[in-house]
Amino acid sequence: MFVLTGKFAIGPRKVIAEMICERGGDWKETVCGQTDYLVVAAEASRDWKHSHEGTKIIRAMELREKGGRPDLVLEPMLAKALGF
Repeated sequence: MFVLTGKFAIGPRKVIAEMICERGGDWKETVCGQTDYLVVAAEASRDWKHSHEGTKIIRAMELREKGGRPDLVLEPMLAKALGF
């Protein structure tokens, strides 16, 4: 299960989510207990509470403290995996 946050240079979130699903992954808009990967864009979203993190990142860190997931993935890593 993937969750995306921030403004992606490689394209709109919807397109990226479709690419993840085409490759067998699942996608959700919010971080929850089933989230395996939080993909963080290189550019901050206008909705981020601070210049370096938003509520999705904060929630992911809370879950990591409890159970070790989700893993944080940076946009360049996802771009490489998707073939950009």
